[in-house]
Amino acid sequence: TNLAAAAAELGRRVLLIDADPQGAAGNFLGADVSKPTLYDTLHGAPAAAAVRPTDVERLDLIPADLDLAAADLELGALDGWQTLLRRRLDEVAARYDLLLVDVGPGLTPLTHAALHAVDAVLLVVRLRYGDLRGMNYGLDAVARAGRATLGVLPNMVGRRTVHQQAVLDEIAKISGTRALAPIPERVAIPDAQAAGRPIIAHEPSSDVAETFRDLAKEVLRRA
Repeated sequence: TNLAAAAAELGRRVLLIDADPQGAAGNFLGADVSKPTLYDTLHGAPAAAAVRPTDVERLDLIPADLDLAAADLELGALDGWQTLLRRRLDEVAARYDLLLVDVGPGLTPLTHAALHAVDAVLLVVRLRYGDLRGMNYGLDAVARAGRATLGVLPNMVGRRTVHQQAVLDEIAKISGTRALAPIPERVAIPDAQAAGRPIIAHEPSSDVAETFRDLAKEVLRRA
C-alpha cells in the first residue's frame, strides 16, 4: 500500500490489486470496499467494475474481501485458473503505468495465480530466521513461474541486534544485488494505518516516508 502510494506520488498511474483476503488496503487508502471486489472479478465480473478511486491522486484499487479466502479452494476448478487473474487484469492494464498485486503470506493457489499475473516479484521478508526459509521457497516459486525477482525487501527492521544483523547478512548473501534497503520499524506506520492513510500522507517528512519514496524510485528503475 505504501509502495503504491509512493509510486503514485512520483507521477505514475498506479492500480493496486489487493489479493489478501483481509482486505486491509481499502481501509488504508480511503476506498469503497463494497462489491464487486477481486473475488467477483475472478468469477467473471468485469475488472473495470471493481476498480475504485482512493484518497491518493493517481492511485486506484481493486479491493479484496473475506470471500477471497474461498478462492484458494475454488480456483483449481476454474478453466485456465493459473492465468485467470492476468486475463482479468489485462482488461484494465492499458489505463495504468504500474500494476501492483499485493498477496498474503504463503504459496497458495491465489498466490500462484498472482505470480502468473505479473512480470516481476518483490519479496518482503521479516528479520526472523524462519522467514529465510520462506524467502528461499518464494525465490524458487518465482523462478518456476518464469518471473523475475525485482528485489528482496527486509521489512520492519528495528534497532539492529546481533540476530537482526545476522539475518540481514544472510539475506544479502542469498539475494545478492537483489537486496533492497530495509524498511525501518516505526510507530508512524501503524499510526498511519489506524488513520486510514499511507505513510507519505500521514507523516510525509518522516524517515520511513522517505524510505518508501526511495523504494518506489528503485522499483520503477528496476521494472
